[in-house]
Order: sequence, then C-alpha cells, then structure tokens
Amino acid sequence: MARSKRLADKERFWRSMVEQQRQAGATVRAFCRERGISEPSFYAWRKELLRRDAERSASASRAVVGQRVAAGQSEGRLVPVEVIGGRRQGTGVPDGHPTNRPLEIAAPGGFTLRFDQDTTPETVLCLLRVIGRCVQEGAASC
Repeated sequence: MARSKRLADKERFWRSMVEQQRQAGATVRAFCRERGISEPSFYAWRKELLRRDAERSASASRAVVGQRVAAGQSEGRLVPVEVIGGRRQGTGVPDGHPTNRPLEIAAPGGFTLRFDQDTTPETVLCLLRVIGRCVQEGAASC
C-alpha cells in the first residue's frame, strides 16, 4: 500500500515538473538546473509518462470497442464511401460542397484528425496506415 502511494506521488511530482517546464518554455537543461533536479531523470520520466498515457488511451479505446462489439455495434472500422452527385467541372468537388470545409476523421480513442482542402488523398492514406500500424502494435510503439 505504501509503495503504491509513493509511486503515485512520484508520478504526480514528475507530471507537475513536465507540465511546468512545458508552460515555462525554458529548455530542459535550464529548468532542471533551476529546480535542482536531474536532467536524465526528467527525460526518463517524461518518456515514461508519455508511454503510460498512450497505454491508458489504447486501453480506453479497446474498452470502448469491446463495449460496442458486446452491444452488437460496429467496431469503428473505416469503410469505403462514394460521393454521389454532380461535380464542379475540373475540381472533383461535388456541386454545393463548400471547398473550404475540412475533412474530419473522428477516432474511437477520442481524437479527431482534420485536413484542409489542399491535403492530398495520398497524405491521408499514409497517415491512416501509420495509425493502423500503431493500433496493431500497441500505441506505446509509436
């Protein structure tokens, strides 16, 4: 019990330090020197906190998908869609579609990807492949 409290206190301390350094905008070296903390420890904890956050996020995403599957809902997989309707000549944009409207992809993990009208389909596809690989291998590997 005391050990888990110490670990929780330590995590809270380092989360606070990482956030303070980020808000201060100071270099890690200057921030650590000013506070009398170890620079290697700062970097190690910052990396560890990112890993823990990614792990929690992935776990939460798996829980949401599991709940949807149990409820008979879709797993949130991407499916091909076809835009039906006229197109503005030479643009490939459907008639009546505002061209300044971004493409948005909402992910079950709680984040949304937004692309402007200049984003190429290849860029979107590449990003989706990377995200798919991260999901398969576990978010901590990304």
